[in-house]
Amino acid sequence: EGQPAWQITENVVFVEIRPIDNQYDKLRDITWGEQTPVTGQEIVSDYSTSYTRVMQVDWICYGPDSFDLADKIRFGILSQESLAMLADSAIAPLTEIPAPRRAPEVYDGRWWERSDVRAYFNVLTTRTETVPYLDSANIELHTETGLYGTIEIEE
Repeated sequence: EGQPAWQITENVVFVEIRPIDNQYDKLRDITWGEQTPVTGQEIVSDYSTSYTRVMQVDWICYGPDSFDLADKIRFGILSQESLAMLADSAIAPLTEIPAPRRAPEVYDGRWWERSDVRAYFNVLTTRTETVPYLDSANIELHTETGLYGTIEIEE
């Protein structure tokens, strides 16, 4: 019990992905899109919010080749093939990726080779919802002395 499911001589990689709080995560681009009205149905509009989520990805490599694996991962993130694949999904890595960090762990009296590499990715995210469209409005203008006027707006 408690023993890792792999041998000290095997190479194993774990991946941990999590969103992080970042200034770009708070900026929103809001757009409205009109839908074609359908006779007898309520007029609606598309309301879309786009923003950038920042994701932290950690690769935790164990095994005799862990440092080389971490370095290959670091290099591979910025390869042309990876960049093209990520761009197809609206994902962009931040290009400043620190060198892998070697961090051996002692377990059961033996040192297990471990190396970690961390990268950050910007992920363009768009959320769209359908909302009712106003086709008319009644506006009342009031002053301290009472009702000043009424405006009716119709499509």
